[in-house]
Amino acid sequence: MVNSKHPISVRIGKLRESYRQYQYRSLIRTLDELEQIVNAGEKSDLDVPDLIVEIEMAEQLAEIYVDYRADKYSADEATEKLKAFIGHHPDYADAHDLLGAIAMSSRHYAAARKAHGAALCLRQEKYGSTHPRVAASINHLGDLARAEGKHDEAEKYYKDSLTMWEGTLGKEHADIAIGLMNLADLYRELHRYDEAINVLHRALAMNEKLLGTSHPDLAWTLSGLGQAYLHGGFKDKAREAYERAVVITESKNGMDASLLIPLLIELAKIYRVTDEKGRAENHYKRAVEISEKTFGADHPHINTSLLRLAEFYFNERRYEEAERVYKRIIEIENAARGSDSLGAGRRMMDLAEVYYIQGRYQEAEGMYLKALPIIETCLGRGHSVMIGALENMRDLYKKWGRIKEADVFQVRLDEMKAMSNAKSAE
Repeated sequence: MVNSKHPISVRIGKLRESYRQYQYRSLIRTLDELEQIVNAGEKSDLDVPDLIVEIEMAEQLAEIYVDYRADKYSADEATEKLKAFIGHHPDYADAHDLLGAIAMSSRHYAAARKAHGAALCLRQEKYGSTHPRVAASINHLGDLARAEGKHDEAEKYYKDSLTMWEGTLGKEHADIAIGLMNLADLYRELHRYDEAINVLHRALAMNEKLLGTSHPDLAWTLSGLGQAYLHGGFKDKAREAYERAVVITESKNGMDASLLIPLLIELAKIYRVTDEKGRAENHYKRAVEISEKTFGADHPHINTSLLRLAEFYFNERRYEEAERVYKRIIEIENAARGSDSLGAGRRMMDLAEVYYIQGRYQEAEGMYLKALPIIETCLGRGHSVMIGALENMRDLYKKWGRIKEADVFQVRLDEMKAMSNAKSAE
């Protein structure tokens, strides 16, 4: 038997951590299958040279995907690299799935459907109509339908894939647990929290049996369970789920510390709801600290944590601290993406709100006027964010007693809303 120190297993382990960091569950399935072949010491459908080729292709995909998620590539650049990869490996279904995932994240749904459809066809041709990897492709189509707002279609895809997995893998398997989590995500989006909680409890029990009670992958399930509990009104159970997820992630030696960031942020949100403001602030600050250590103090990735801390200070009426954090976010955005980036524009709007609520109207006006052209250029005149920005300007001038300027912005608002309604009716 090949143990975990085998060079091939080490390579697979590194790949798994890359995908786990960004919770890309689909390609983890491929790695699980490859590692099973290695650890069994059997040739199975792949001899050793074929296995090496499979791993090399998985490594190439991992490099593209991780660099895309780390903002080294834009969606268009990642798409071009994947298309070039597919040009050399047209029968590699995982590449088509990854292409579909990036297209879906960019809301290019027709391209995503084409890519996921290609992966499904390849797997049906290779494995037949009921293979677990075919079920995985059907599950991807559920993800796409959910993103498009086709909820009934998404639920059918998810349930069909679960039925197929259960028919081929039995009632307990890692793929089934992932499928259950996807179905639960849909139920949460539809506010069907009781159903989401029931499904997630089944997934959690399954993962605990398959992986053990302290495996890092349990954090995904616990995070989803915490969200379902929170939105379902079960605050204490939500806190319990997230606290356990944090403990599990912290206890894993060698685990990427950045995996803690979203868990800390969500747990801080729960502490705010339960009126534990000090604990909330500490968790937001810790998320910032981990972000800084992981990405660097000036990397735009830390702005996610900084933004949550700024919002916390604003909601707590700690405006001086909120102002300081928003200014830092804007500086990072300007340095990384330019002063005319959408991120900079939106945070200027937030900073203007800090000024406005303190009665610092002149500073608020200046910040709004900087942000407006950026928002309009990046999102278009009829976008909801642009409409909200104009409403803020109108309200500022009303509060300031500058009624003529308020009327000017009201006219712009009326024109923009009429334009937006006309487009919606087309």
